[in-house]
Amino acid sequence: MKTFLKIAAVMLLLISVPTLAQSKSVTIKTNINCDHCKQCPSCGGKFQKTLIKESGIQMVILDEQKMTLKVTYNSKKTDPQAIKVAISKLGYDADEIKADPKGFEQLDSCCKPG
Repeated sequence: MKTFLKIAAVMLLLISVPTLAQSKSVTIKTNINCDHCKQCPSCGGKFQKTLIKESGIQMVILDEQKMTLKVTYNSKKTDPQAIKVAISKLGYDADEIKADPKGFEQLDSCCKPG
């Protein structure tokens, strides 16, 4: 019985290690202009609901104080550049990539710089 449990534990470890190796995270500087972004339908909702639908994105955490997004993603399905483009399409700068004008126009007025 102990041998079986050892074999099962090793098999579980071998299966889980490649999966963990695929998961990475990146912190991306953005431009959040309102002071209530986590509750704002244009910001918090988009980051949490829209970005998570992008292929490979597993989790998004908005830090409105630092104006960053920490994105956990599957490295076999996406990469930081694709994530930045997706953020840009929502209307926000993403590091060196400027906000897409069409996405920017869709933001609430409180989310646009005055």
